[in-house]
Amino acid sequence: MTTTDTATFTLSQEEVYYLLGQVHARGLLGVDSAPLAAFDAEQRRAVLGAAARALLARGMIAMGADGQPLLDSAVRAAIHAAAFAPVSLTAIARGPGEGRLDTYVVHHAESLWIEHTQPTPGLHQFALSPAPPAVQARIEQMLGVGAQTPPPARPFSIAQAELERIKAAAEGQELALLDAVAAAGADEPTARLFAELLAGPRDSAIVQSIDQRVAEEKTHTVTFLRNQHGFWVLESVDLSHLSCRPAGADDVRRVLADLVDQL
Repeated sequence: MTTTDTATFTLSQEEVYYLLGQVHARGLLGVDSAPLAAFDAEQRRAVLGAAARALLARGMIAMGADGQPLLDSAVRAAIHAAAFAPVSLTAIARGPGEGRLDTYVVHHAESLWIEHTQPTPGLHQFALSPAPPAVQARIEQMLGVGAQTPPPARPFSIAQAELERIKAAAEGQELALLDAVAAAGADEPTARLFAELLAGPRDSAIVQSIDQRVAEEKTHTVTFLRNQHGFWVLESVDLSHLSCRPAGADDVRRVLADLVDQL
């Protein structure tokens, strides 16, 4: 392919497994390898063989004179770049309870950008382009960022293990949560609003930048929570503590811009 080419295509999960094998990749962000790992050797051959036949029928691979598969150049470029990208960003957004789940992954590898989404469970769509996509706008849409004002509360920090313990022990019990959050250091109005956030229905999203250009993979993870009072941003301040701060729409946009700038 040339540096001006773009391509969009959709693959089944089994087709993704097959193509990852063709580019000698061990895995891909946003693709669960557990189902394939659960198969024995014979089952794996059958699944990958069916995927190869489907790709052949769709023109995404061809058989060479030596009987070896030849991948379409755009498909190979997208899968290879996504699997070995030096920098990536992932966003997973959930609605209240077992509601909406939206995933978005973008990879940047030299002159190529690859967007990876899941239009329906079991299907993976890839969009390959030499131009950077509108990453921030896409994630703002996922989070529902509009013109929200911040909740009337103050930032506070809490041990991550303590927050997980509080959530597990008192999910849905707002008064117990209020006492626990206050004990962790939040003032009473802040503790009340944060307890209501944890106890009730809320939207949530995890956005993470991943940098593999260094010897030890570097990640930056931010959690966004939102209910009727507005957004909260949760972010690590050290190895064991989280900053929990109320955020308006402009605050959320600034945090997202910092994450996107790392691509």
